Amino acid sequence: MIGFTDSEGAPLTGANTYRLNLPANIPAANFWSVTLYEAENASRLANGQPFPSLGSRDNPVANPDGSIDLYYGPTAPAGKEKNWRRTVPGSRAPSWRPVRYLGPCRAPSSCCSSPCSPSR
Repeated sequence: MIGFTDSEGAPLTGANTYRLNLPANIPAANFWSVTLYEAENASRLANGQPFPSLGSRDNPVANPDGSIDLYYGPTAPAGKEKNWRRTVPGSRAPSWRPVRYLGPCRAPSSCCSSPCSPSR
């Protein structure tokens, strides 16, 4: 699944901070991952962090209902650093954000209607 716009239909930019809510029990037998890519050339975003991705292997902090909020922006929201990846202000870099399911145990669309519509 790939996202180019936020939940209001505005293009994603590196200047904004976004929250991407993923449902509980993501259907991946091996692991899941969300990676930031540069829209212009489809390469991984050079954001100064070792990897421009977050996933189940990073052990993100879950919400009480089991869902997971991931954050993308120039700076981490207070207390959310473990669930955050840096974006690059002045770029459209985070415009391509696939959610990968490695070893899906059922069709991702069966429980995730639109996980690629982050909100500001």
